[in-house]
Amino acid sequence: MHPFCFGLSQEMNPSESEMIKVGPAGSRAGEPWDEKGLSEITEIYISHGDDTINSLQFQYVENRTLVLSEQHGESGGRFFNVVHLNHPSEYITGIAGNVNSYIISALTITTNITTYGPFGSQTKVAGFDFRLGNLRLFGGFYGHFLRRNDGTVSLSAIGIYVNPTSNLPTSTEDRVRGAALPLGSETSKYLGSWPAK
Repeated sequence: MHPFCFGLSQEMNPSESEMIKVGPAGSRAGEPWDEKGLSEITEIYISHGDDTINSLQFQYVENRTLVLSEQHGESGGRFFNVVHLNHPSEYITGIAGNVNSYIISALTITTNITTYGPFGSQTKVAGFDFRLGNLRLFGGFYGHFLRRNDGTVSLSAIGIYVNPTSNLPTSTEDRVRGAALPLGSETSKYLGSWPAK
């Protein structure tokens, strides 16, 4: 596959739920990293320069506990940003960015509420844009970091995992029931069939 190409593939792993692997965008050069299943992200720590992403690190919820992932890449960028998500109501719905000379030169993160970034270059080059809609389908990140000739480390590829919707409502009644309104509440009394007078 051409270094700038990215595609859609399905990954099966008996030890984890079935997920769809989207991407990666970039070159796949360098050391791989993978955070499959890391979906409940609360913070993203981004070290970057004017045209490169130097490191990514994530804080996420696991078994009701905050966990810090290992750092992918190396700190050393001129800038450092923290993306704070208002978990659990705010969640990732997509990523976008630029690819330049086999590295990710800019990265933008989108949630169901807002957009963060771009981090890195403000100049549009060859771009990528992975969108999941507003459903909670995000299943984690993966990618590669590359040590460049000048000794700096840069994000060279990034992709996402998609956790397909597993429950499909079978009727309008099920969709209304899925709204989880307390039975007997004033609002629930007005959903569904009207009472006979």
